Order: sequence, then structure tokens, then C-alpha cells
Amino acid sequence: MQSQRTLLVCEFITGGGLVGADLPESLAREGALMRDALLRDLILLNEWQIITTHDARVPPPDDKVNSHAITPEQDIWAVWRDCMALADAVWVIAPESEGVLLRIAELANANQALWIGATQEAIAISSDKYRMAQVLAKAKLPVIPSYIYEEWMPNNDGSWVVKPNDGAGCAVTFVFSNAKDVNQWFDADARRSHTHIIQPYLLGIPASISVIGSKHSIIVLSCNLQSMRLHHEQLSYTGGVINGAVEYWVQLSELAQQVKEAIPGLMGYFGIDVLLHTDVEYGISIIEINPRLTTSYVYLNEAIGCNPAKLVLDAMFKECVDVTAIKRNLVEFNVEN
Repeated sequence: MQSQRTLLVCEFITGGGLVGADLPESLAREGALMRDALLRDLILLNEWQIITTHDARVPPPDDKVNSHAITPEQDIWAVWRDCMALADAVWVIAPESEGVLLRIAELANANQALWIGATQEAIAISSDKYRMAQVLAKAKLPVIPSYIYEEWMPNNDGSWVVKPNDGAGCAVTFVFSNAKDVNQWFDADARRSHTHIIQPYLLGIPASISVIGSKHSIIVLSCNLQSMRLHHEQLSYTGGVINGAVEYWVQLSELAQQVKEAIPGLMGYFGIDVLLHTDVEYGISIIEINPRLTTSYVYLNEAIGCNPAKLVLDAMFKECVDVTAIKRNLVEFNVEN
């Protein structure tokens, strides 16, 4: 009987990435949800010996997984390096911010571990919102324009979005009602002009696409609605409805394929955040790309009626993927509960 291959699942927040620092409850909760959903799907496959790490401050994962507790006196990057030396493959859940996801990908490559996910080039492009917007615009895709502060020249009195250029999700995203407030925000700290970008605030329905990329094609798993809250000029993500945007399935599938053609290294699972414009029939604008598992993954097994981890692995390692079982069930969720 052939022995099982070893797979390292590395979730940055709960896996020790913040060891020795504060561990925000909301981030730990969301990270644990994604970690546990992926582990659940992998355990059901019964094809891998799974290893992982967990911050000693959070509960360990499923007892079917060999998890190493991380304490402040340990160097988490050295631990992950050693785990990668033992693993045949690596599947990482980590934010793009501060180059974290890219650094882990480089570590896996240095240890010759098989990487389940986007290439380093695709991660680098997607992690830099300004660069990503330029790449997609060059490919004639409908991306919301991004500006660095020194080149920004507002020509209207509309609202503006200010966000970290390398931030993940809605991390520290602000909405200002006029250009004067934007200028005051940047003037308050000169460093912000080097770390944040500006985008026009467009009206529309926030949505996302859950996608699997293979060498030459894509599989759309779900088309989702997102719930956002704007409070004291700060935008936050509160949840959504998996498959709440199925009426846009054809248009979003075409857009996902075009994004993959513009950034061919988007392999494995990735998400695309978009705005749906109700004033134009099937009008869509791209907000950003997430080259990793997103919160939507937590609810995909229920929404699509099959194992998304199997689909990802098949797309990366097999010539053909059976998508006939994919359903379009509605699943509503709230990340604040």
C-alpha cells in the first residue's frame, strides 16, 4: 500500500504568524474558520497526511491533523521552513499585506515544496493594488483606476476611497466625501503617500467571484454578494451571500477568464472582488484580486454541494476536472457572529 503524501496547511493568523504580538479576536476567528474549513475538506479526501501549526493561544485544529503549538520563544519562520522540508506540498492561507503571502511562497520554493496556489509573480501583481490596476487596464479590463497621491488630480467633487496599496480585504479602508478630506488625511502623515492609494468611489453592489485557476482555464465555483458597512468614514466587510449573484454568472465567468489571461499565474483558488452596476445592464468593475483562499471558501462545500479542495487539487495536478456536480445553493453568512 502506497504511503500518504504529506501536506502542510499554513494559516498565518492562527498558525503562529502573530506569535509574540497581539492576536485580534476577529482576525483569529476568521482565520480559524478558513483553516478548519480547508482541513475538513482535506480530511474527507483521505489522501494526505496533514501537518500544520497553531498559535498556543488558540485551540488546536481537528485531532486528525498533526499540529505543532507555537509559543513566543519560537521562530515561526524557522518552524514553517522545517515543516516544508517534511512536506510534499504546501497550502497557505495568508494575507497579501506586508508581503506575507509572497514571503511564504518564496520559502516554500526554496525548500522545493509543491505550492498549491498562485505563482510568485501572480501574488506579487495581485498584492500591489496599483500595479494590478495597471496590468488589468492594459488588458482592457474594467478595473477601478488607482492613483498614488502625488499623481492624483481630482476633477470632480465626488467621493474617494483610500486604502493600503498592499492591504488584504477592507483592512483600514476609508471613504471620504470630497477631495479636501482626502488631502487633509494624507497631509496628516507624510508616510501615507507611500503606502496608500486612491480610487474613485463608485456606486454599485459589492460582489465577488470564487475561482479555481488551472494551467489554461478557470472554474467558477460561485458568484457571491458581499455585505459592507460604512461607519465614520471606514469601510468594513460584514458577510454576504454565496451564490447571491448567480444572475451575473455568464458575465462574471467571462470576466474571471479574462483576468486569468491577464495574470496567467493565478493558479489554485483565488477570489475577485467586483462592483455590479445596476444603472448599466450587467455592468461590472473589478476592485481587486485575492490570490489565496477567501472567507467565501468557508461556506463553499455547502454552496456547491461538493468538495472544493478536491476541485482545487484536481485542477492543479490532473488533466481533467469533473465540474458536473457543482450546484448553486444560496448560503448567507455574517463574519461578525
